[in-house]
Amino acid sequence: MKTKASWMVAAVLVAGVPALAWAFGGPGDPEAMASVRAEVFAAADSDASGGLNLEEFRNFRDLVEEKRIELHFARLDANGDGQVSSEELSRGPMGCREGRGPRW
Repeated sequence: MKTKASWMVAAVLVAGVPALAWAFGGPGDPEAMASVRAEVFAAADSDASGGLNLEEFRNFRDLVEEKRIELHFARLDANGDGQVSSEELSRGPMGCREGRGPRW
C-alpha cells in the first residue's frame, strides 16, 4: 500500500510541475520550482510522515491548484498593483499571441 501511495504522490508531483513551471514563466527556474514543490508538499503532509495519505493527497492537489492560481495572477499583474487590468490580461499568458485572439 505504501508503494501505491508513493506512486500516487509522484504522479501528482509530476502532473503539478508543468502547471507550476508555466506559472513561473516556463521550465527555466528549477530552483524556484523545487522550492514551491517542497513548500506545498510540506503544507499537505499534516502529520509530517514524509508521505501523503489520501486526505493529505487531496489537500496537496488543492494546494497545488491554489499556488498555480496565485502565481498566474502575480505573473499577469505586470505593474504589481494587486489587480489584473484588461490590458494586462490581453498581454499575459492567456491573452493574444502573434495576431491571434485571446485563447479564452
